[in-house]
Amino acid sequence: NNPNCLVHCSTQTLEQLNTLRLTHSFQVGDYLFHEGTEAEGLFCIKNGKVLIEKTRNQKVHPLRFLKQGYLLGMPAVFGHHKHFHAAKAISQVDACFVSKANAYKLLETDPSFNKYVLLTLMQEMEELESRITRISEQTAEQRVAELLLDMQETYGVEENGTLPLSVSFKFLATITNLSDRT
Repeated sequence: NNPNCLVHCSTQTLEQLNTLRLTHSFQVGDYLFHEGTEAEGLFCIKNGKVLIEKTRNQKVHPLRFLKQGYLLGMPAVFGHHKHFHAAKAISQVDACFVSKANAYKLLETDPSFNKYVLLTLMQEMEELESRITRISEQTAEQRVAELLLDMQETYGVEENGTLPLSVSFKFLATITNLSDRT
């Protein structure tokens, strides 16, 4: 799985990255990148929570919830195309940014990172295909339940048993493509 991508880098690569990376902060609702934009580089989440979403027919579809350690932007950077989804901060997020050129240098010079990228891209594609199939066959209640379970799996739960992220009914309805009355 994606976290933590940096454990797959050599010590030399980590030292090089430390001098090349920039750190960006994002507030709730800010986008790390938008769907359809040119990829400028990779983001690695230092802390915070990110929602990967795709818009179709003016509806937002959640794809994944991400947390610390995830590397964002690989398909667009290494696939030479625009981002096919958006990355939105759903909490305060700090992320390291590595330019496209430096990401390619890393891919070309560090075999362990190269292998990690290939395996991660294949696994993410399999997970998304499986999710699309499941969601198309689910009832409204099942979609909400799966979303809450995904959030719990990604972020864990607080000592009192609640998610460490507050979500409104409207948020749940929007990202599961339901009316807020369902």
